[in-house]
Amino acid sequence: MNFSKFVRIYLDRDACLRYLAELKWSAGFRCRKCGNGKCCDAREPHAQRCTRCGYVESTTAYTLLHRCKFDIVKALYSVFLVHTHQGKYSSVELSQVLELRQATCHTFIQKVRMALEYRQQSPAYDKNEGWTQVLFEEHQPLEPEGPDEEGSEGVGTYA
Repeated sequence: MNFSKFVRIYLDRDACLRYLAELKWSAGFRCRKCGNGKCCDAREPHAQRCTRCGYVESTTAYTLLHRCKFDIVKALYSVFLVHTHQGKYSSVELSQVLELRQATCHTFIQKVRMALEYRQQSPAYDKNEGWTQVLFEEHQPLEPEGPDEEGSEGVGTYA
């Protein structure tokens, strides 16, 4: 599927966020802070706010699209392409297709590849699953830890 066909399905940022929210909370909302299962709409479009503790979770939180610096439509298409090509998609090619800097594409492709590898190690992995499954892998980097016993800085790792 080329980008112009993809854009017909995922028209704009709002359509992408709506789709992502439907996927993310298809089994219902569960607050990551207090475990409450009830929520209401937050101020940010398609975000959810816990009715007990007030924690607001954006649609992109805990997804590959969290803190993405470029258009969400392009980011979703990037995930689609990298997944479809089993991680073997060049950043130069993606840069030309999406009209983004090659370095930006390289960084994002690395993030998607890492998520694909993590997903393939999951017991629930099915090699025929769709591209959207990789969006929700919780492989967020841990925050750097404080100094260890030897006084050197700890390095964040992937959970």
